[in-house]
Amino acid sequence: MMAFVQSWAQYDHTPNAVAKQLNDQAVGIYIKHNSSPDSVAVAIRLLDRAVSADSLYYSAWTNKLGYECQIKKYDAAVKTTDNIIRIFPKMNDILFFRGILQFKIRHDKEAKATFEALIKTYDSAPVIKKNNEDLKTDVINKAIALKLIGKTEEGNTILRKLAVGEHDPAIKKYVESYITYSKENIIEQMVPGN
Repeated sequence: MMAFVQSWAQYDHTPNAVAKQLNDQAVGIYIKHNSSPDSVAVAIRLLDRAVSADSLYYSAWTNKLGYECQIKKYDAAVKTTDNIIRIFPKMNDILFFRGILQFKIRHDKEAKATFEALIKTYDSAPVIKKNNEDLKTDVINKAIALKLIGKTEEGNTILRKLAVGEHDPAIKKYVESYITYSKENIIEQMVPGN
């Protein structure tokens, strides 16, 4: 699953004690019971309570999103992304994942609109405020988004340029893998629980 941490630094929020306790309990149950479907359902209920107690608790939201995907509740996961985007509108990673989920549940028209809007956001984002890793993530995600909306060669060209200039072998391999992935491979690779 994607890491939903990009841009989080812009939100200075300490979760309230009740929400934190509920989140920690949910994660503990998930781990203790080896992510069994019943434990995931219990964890989601706890996370619903956590985000009700503190709607700005980003980790609780993303845990809920991941667990919904884990048990293949993709429609619920899309609704969760809608809530996260409403509360944290600058979270491009969540918007990106929303588009992936929309493709997963065969809402192709909505997914394409999500990715087209996201590509415009990537193109208009000020580079000055981003560190190299955030910028690299945005460029990779833009290339993948282009592939997902049918602009495969344009996306692959960006990925090839990134791969050539990458010095970290793990990141280079990661970037190169997306050159060979089809739209279906990308969606399946990015959605937890597949």
